[in-house]
Amino acid sequence: MNQILPKAVAVVLFVGLSSCATEDEFDLGISTKLEGIYSLDSFHKNQIGCDSIGDSVLESESDKFFLLKNRNVFGLSIVTLVSCESIDECRSSNTLIDNDGYPSNSYNYTFSSGSDDVGLIGQASNAYPILQPEAGGPECTGKLENKLLTEVSDGSLKMTNKITLADAFNKASNGFCSPDDVPQAAEDNICGEMHTLKGTFLENI
Repeated sequence: MNQILPKAVAVVLFVGLSSCATEDEFDLGISTKLEGIYSLDSFHKNQIGCDSIGDSVLESESDKFFLLKNRNVFGLSIVTLVSCESIDECRSSNTLIDNDGYPSNSYNYTFSSGSDDVGLIGQASNAYPILQPEAGGPECTGKLENKLLTEVSDGSLKMTNKITLADAFNKASNGFCSPDDVPQAAEDNICGEMHTLKGTFLENI
């Protein structure tokens, strides 16, 4: 799952995929030819809807560069966007990912479908318990994130993350709030928050 996080290590788990895959088995998922280090040119957040890009948060953002990179996780090929404070940190993050590490960052996104031609697509579901649920009512809620990364011109990328809150839903049979139940609980709701960033290519990795 990918979302904007405080400086933290992001761990991506893909349930049901073997962690023992060989190099020849890395044929699931997607890849991009847009790999590289980019400058963060603009970053906007609309926290009340998705009709406009909202207010700029670029000035307050510490990580003004990002790395776009292909990687394999448990045999699944994905594309990850990881923020960096500097070009050197992006280079270090690239090396860390090559060694199956997870860089510390201010924001990060994962894409697992689509293509360079139509855009890279990522979806993340977050589920969590309601702090004070109604007696006898559903005990879970969550949010659904839909991300799209496109090349808007040669060397220029745009990423949008549209966030929709889910209605309350029941715990899964294991007694926990399951992210798998979030898409259905959110499907009739409108997008309530949007993050938009743009970047310009600086160097190959």
